[in-house]
This record gives sequence, structure tokens and C-alpha cells, in this order.
Amino acid sequence: MPGMSVLPKGLMVLGARLLSRRTASRLRKKAAAKDEQKRAFRNLMRRMAKTSYWAERGIRRGTNYQDFRARIALHTYEDLAPAIERMGTPRGVRRAHFGGSAGRHQHA
Repeated sequence: MPGMSVLPKGLMVLGARLLSRRTASRLRKKAAAKDEQKRAFRNLMRRMAKTSYWAERGIRRGTNYQDFRARIALHTYEDLAPAIERMGTPRGVRRAHFGGSAGRHQHA
């Protein structure tokens, strides 16, 4: 077609290689995400199983996701307020830690 510029073959090949590598990298990250989610869930179950609140509700160190969903309903803050109060945090006070400069923490 007149007026259209054609890129040199070497540049086209380079562009295709870059796109292929970028796509492969993204696919690897997506594939790793599932394993990372499983690892994070196992760690969460391990930590939750150490608390009396969640242990009373059937959470054990090796609880799998299907068992977790079957045993634990969604909770609101109000649902958890009595347990939070037993931990010594006054009702309605939500504490959060934010990283500050030079390693200091700020409390909100």
C-alpha cells in the first residue's frame, strides 16, 4: 500500500520477542499467585488456630479452604466485638499501625 512505512524485519522480530517475554513473565506470575494464595491461607489458619476464639469454632492448623467456608460465616465488626473486648480493646476503638519514618510507628 502506498504511503505506509514498513518496519525492518529485525525490528519486528525484536518487538515480537519482547512481547513474548513480557507475556511469559505475566503468565508465570499468575501461575505463582495460586500457590502464594495457598501458602498465605495455610499461614492464616496456623495463626488463627492458636486463638481460643477461632479454635472454639473449629479452626485447626490444617483446616482447608472448603472446611473453613463451611464452618465460618462472614462476620462484621459487631459480630466480633465481644471477642475483641475480651482481648482488652474497648468497643468501638479500632487500632491500626502505620509505618512511620525512620522505623517509628504511628497509631491511629
